[in-house]
Order: sequence, then C-alpha cells, then structure tokens
Amino acid sequence: MIVPLALIVPLALTGCASGAKAPRSDISEATKATGSDIPAAIEAPGSDASAPQCAIMANEPAVVALWEIAATNNLTVLQAVQRIEASRAALAGSRAEFWPSVGFSAGTSKAKNYNPDGSSERSSLGFDASWEIDLFGKVRRSVEAAKAEFEATEYSLGDVMVSLRAEIAAEYVNLCLQRQLLTLARRNLEAQQELADIAKSKFDAGLTTELDWLSAKAQLHSAEATIPATEANATGCIRRIEMLCGLEPGALGEMEAEATIPDIPAASEPPVIDSALLRQRPDVLRAERAYTAALARIGVAKANYYPSVSIGAGLSLSSDSFASWSDAMRSISFGPSLNWSILSFGRNKARVAQARANAEEAALAYREVVLKAFHEVEDAAIALARDNAREAPIVAAYEAQKGADALALKLYREDLGEYRDVLTARQSLIAQERTLAELRANLILSRIAIDKALAL
Repeated sequence: MIVPLALIVPLALTGCASGAKAPRSDISEATKATGSDIPAAIEAPGSDASAPQCAIMANEPAVVALWEIAATNNLTVLQAVQRIEASRAALAGSRAEFWPSVGFSAGTSKAKNYNPDGSSERSSLGFDASWEIDLFGKVRRSVEAAKAEFEATEYSLGDVMVSLRAEIAAEYVNLCLQRQLLTLARRNLEAQQELADIAKSKFDAGLTTELDWLSAKAQLHSAEATIPATEANATGCIRRIEMLCGLEPGALGEMEAEATIPDIPAASEPPVIDSALLRQRPDVLRAERAYTAALARIGVAKANYYPSVSIGAGLSLSSDSFASWSDAMRSISFGPSLNWSILSFGRNKARVAQARANAEEAALAYREVVLKAFHEVEDAAIALARDNAREAPIVAAYEAQKGADALALKLYREDLGEYRDVLTARQSLIAQERTLAELRANLILSRIAIDKALAL
C-alpha cells in the first residue's frame, strides 16, 4: 500500500492566523514572508486524551488490565499530567491579565531630627488599582497562545498513552511468543528423548553404530539447553512490562505462571487506511496546536509596536499616628495613562522576527510529524501485507515437514532409514515450528503498529 505524499494536503487547513490589531489575512501575509509555504492551523476538536488505544488488543483482558495499571503508575504519563497542570495554570494566568490589578500598602516611619523639634513619626495607608486596556490585542493573543499550548500538552498526554499502550501490547505478544517457543522447546525435548532412547536400544542391540547414539544424545542435551534461555526471554518480557507499568521488578510475578499466558491472539483484518484517520493522531494535533501558539506569539510581539493604555485610580492617607486619622492628608487620583517606548522599534522588530522564525520552525515540525505519520502507517501496512503473503506457504511447509519428520522416524524405528535422515527432518521441523510461531506473532505486531500509527 502506497500512501501518496499529496494526501498531506487535507491536513493543511486554512485559518487561525492572527496578529496584534491586525486581521487574519495580515498575519497570513506575514507568515508567507518567512519564505516557505506554512500549513495553516486547524481548530483543536474536543477530545479525551486517554481515549486512543490499541484496537486489536482491546478485547484481551490481561492487556486491558496492564493498560489500567500503566495509566496510573507509568512515570512518563505522570509527568505528562503535571505538564498539563502547569499549562492550565499558565492559561489561567494569561486570562487574569484581562482584569485590573489592585494593590494595598501600609507603613510607618520614624525620623530623628537634629533640631529643636526632636524626632517625628509618620504613618501611611494606600490603595491603588490599574487596568490596562487591551486595545491592540496583546492580551488576547497571549491567551490564544496559552490556550493552544494547553491543548498541545493535552494531546501530548494522548501521544504518550498511544505509544505506551502499543508498547505494552507488543511486549505482551512477545511474552506469548516466548511461551509458545517454550512449549515447542519442551515438546522437542520430549521428542529428542524418545529418539535418543530408540538410538540407544538399537545400539545396544547392535543394529546401529555408536555414532547414532552419541549424535542423538548430543541433540537431547542441545534441546535441553534451549529451555532456560527461552524462560529467561519470557521473564525479560515480564520485566519490560513491569517497567512500562511503573512497577518494581517482580510485581507481576503471577504472570510467571505459564497457565496465565494465553495463545497469541488471532490477527484481524486491518482497518481501511484513510488520510483523514491521521488527523486524530495526538502527535499531529499537538504539533498543529504548537504551530497555532507560535502564530499567536507573533501577535504578542507585534503588540509591542503600539502604546499601552491603562486607567488608574489611587487613594492614599498620611498621618502622624495610626491612632488618629482625623487630620490625615488625603490624596485621590484617577485617570488614563499612556506608555509608549518610541525608541524601542529595533528591539520590537527583532522580537517579531524571532516570533516569525519560531512559527516557521513550528510549521516545519508540523509537516515532519505528518510525514512521519504517513511513513509509519505505510511501513506497518507493508509489513502486514508481507507476512500475510508468507503465511500460507509457511503453513504448507510446516505441514509437509511434520509429515516428513513422522515418516523419517517411522522408517528409522523399522530399520528402513538412516539416523541422519531423522536428524535432518527433526531439525527442519523445529525450524518450521519456530518460523510459524514468529510469523503469527509478527502479524499481530504489524496490526499493533498500524493501530499505533492511526491512534486507534
């Protein structure tokens, strides 16, 4: 399956470019001036960051239980949650800029005068309030950027969850595979023991040479040696699952019991792959919101070109003593004020240029994420198609080799065949059994990769 790069175009939707006291088209022109065709941002739909999951494994109770453990214990997930909290606080702080700031002051002082009046004491109370009017959109653009950054952190959590669930599902499949290989190894050990007993009996009866007996004995010990290594591989899968779940080594000790590990689940048909499916990927949405935030930061930088206008009010009292305010001096102030750094245009121009460069970088990162998404889907689909094409001939080869192994053993028992034929047939059967088990595991892993790439 080849996904054309042109399908990236539907992800580049128009809108969400804004600047300080400028229509959106002005900022669109500004972004075009950076020298590349920047994809426009899209509005972030409401979504549950924890919703994406590995669809093919969603009906496996053991895997779902592991996902639930990981959702509350995985340290990467917990870090992502804290980043969301920090971003939410930053958004609240940005919105608070719309409201006036209020201050209160109180104090007292004593002074020693080297004159006939001696010392003096002075107390004061003060209250002031100021409200900066957002005439040129600086606060609005700041809130817009903070909101987009907050949404990006939410999608980051979703991205972490997609990857985490896929990794747990893949390790679970690998664990199932190791258990199947362990079963095959034990079955092979029993078969090698039977073959060694036959060779020993024939040797004792003088019907074969000692070479056959020694070869059979060597194969028996070789089969025995594969079991500890396979058991260690299975334990390694469990340890990696524990790490993904944020658990200490041995916390999932009950999974050591072979009876708790089911066979590798059967692979189902992959979903019809559409470019629209990639829009739901959390990393694509996160990159898009980061790009939106970068565009809004251009507006914040451009607002520095304009003056800030604020309305202030103040009340102050000053008295010789806190005990009596009847003769206190009173001061009341109210009125607008304007602050404009006229000589800072060079500095402001540099800030705008920096913001535009950041937006250009965010746009390129957005494109990179989309391109990566298409490649991940394409690679997983190719792997799945390849393994699907291999399954029928491998199954046929396995069935044929199983018959050859049985026939070679039968002929050897009846003194009509050679031991080397039995040995060759048995080694080929072991290889075919292992290949078939690995193929069926790879079919599931390819489906997991597709589900991850599509955030299903």
